[in-house]
Amino acid sequence: MKVSYALSAQNTKFGSIAQGNLEDMFKVLNDLGFDGVELGIRDPEAIDIKAIERMLQKYDFDLSAIGTGQAFVDEGISLSDDNEDVRRGTVERLKKHVDLAKVFNSHVILGLIIGNAGSQPEERERKFSYIQNSLVEVSEFASKNNVHIVIEPLNRYERDVFNTAEEVNDLIETGVCPALGLLLDTFHMNIEETDICGTIRASASSVKHVHLADSNRLSPGKGHLDFTEIVRTLKDINYAGYLSFEHAPSPSMEEAAAYSINHINKILQRGSTRI
Repeated sequence: MKVSYALSAQNTKFGSIAQGNLEDMFKVLNDLGFDGVELGIRDPEAIDIKAIERMLQKYDFDLSAIGTGQAFVDEGISLSDDNEDVRRGTVERLKKHVDLAKVFNSHVILGLIIGNAGSQPEERERKFSYIQNSLVEVSEFASKNNVHIVIEPLNRYERDVFNTAEEVNDLIETGVCPALGLLLDTFHMNIEETDICGTIRASASSVKHVHLADSNRLSPGKGHLDFTEIVRTLKDINYAGYLSFEHAPSPSMEEAAAYSINHINKILQRGSTRI
């Protein structure tokens, strides 16, 4: 398993991701021994793709995945919006993320941008229909471009649909959304799953990407989650994707990244590096 660290390519109100000068952050991660980066990208058309490509090549990094949630956090767009124009714009935005992912052989993450369905039965039925229809269109586009769309189950306080791995796996098993996979995030799993390692085992065929954050959304090792057991279980299911750290950059990005990789390297029995 390789390790990556989640960075924001643009300024964002989302606090659980490192942001700042990308070149400086790439250098820090390279010095620490990371294999790649995960980038949160609100709008692919608003970033300098050539500059990102240059930095990835300079530091010999993979782009493990592309996050899309900042489009929801900073612009309020989602796949569940009652406004058809907003939904259409969200689908087209995600297709641009797919185009970018194709260039870098990355996954596209769907988390917050899925949106919420509401509490009333009629509203939930209507909005879930919006979500599913949009997911079918985006995943079909991704499939044609050999890109995986990975749905991240979020806890109930951040989204009111697809809160558990089982819900996402049920959708995957219907086969209506090609190129669809699962992202497991240990922070959200701690809230929603009764058995984290059991859920990992049950998701062996669908999990394509993993986010690591402790129970308090800090670096692994700073809360109460048992990452030794989590990593062992991922090894048991022959997970070969990225372990990507997405957590609050506290007390600083440099210190959080160093703590995270050293903690996980001890478990993976890889060499560790300190800044």
